[in-house]
Amino acid sequence: MKTRTFLQASALAVSLLALAPLAQPAMAQEEPIKIAVVNMDQVIARSAAGSALNDKLQAFQNEAQEQIAEQQKTIQEMRERVTEATTNGEDQAQLINLQKQFEDATLQLRRFSDDKQREAQKIRAEGLKEIQAQFDPVFEAIQQEFSYDLILNQQPGVVLMVGDRVNITDMVIDRLK
Repeated sequence: MKTRTFLQASALAVSLLALAPLAQPAMAQEEPIKIAVVNMDQVIARSAAGSALNDKLQAFQNEAQEQIAEQQKTIQEMRERVTEATTNGEDQAQLINLQKQFEDATLQLRRFSDDKQREAQKIRAEGLKEIQAQFDPVFEAIQQEFSYDLILNQQPGVVLMVGDRVNITDMVIDRLK
């Protein structure tokens, strides 16, 4: 009797194994996940909006550099006056006043540089936000057309390797034109 039960159990196990591929969940029978990768830095750099943002930032930086150069010239002149006053044995109160003016001008230059740097970062962030709004319809169209489940930005350290089949950077650039 034990042999008969064992044979029945074995037959049941074999039949379940034979039917197992047919009983897999529906999700396993769907198409594989489709992933695409795009180099957003390259897309932005080669887009009209990215070029305009770059030009705007370059003009801002040039203007800031001119203002910084003027302030540096003033500071250099103050430094020379302090050195001259020290060499000529000027009045101690006058020397202290010149040194204070020099330190104040140096501090003001640092603050000015920091303010301009923050302003440039703000201009860049706002520009990238506007650019992203322009790109969204393009990515949505590509995602729907090619049925991508996931589109990643190719970031060093995040995406380690990209094959040509999944890199859609050139397609995005072409569609932005």
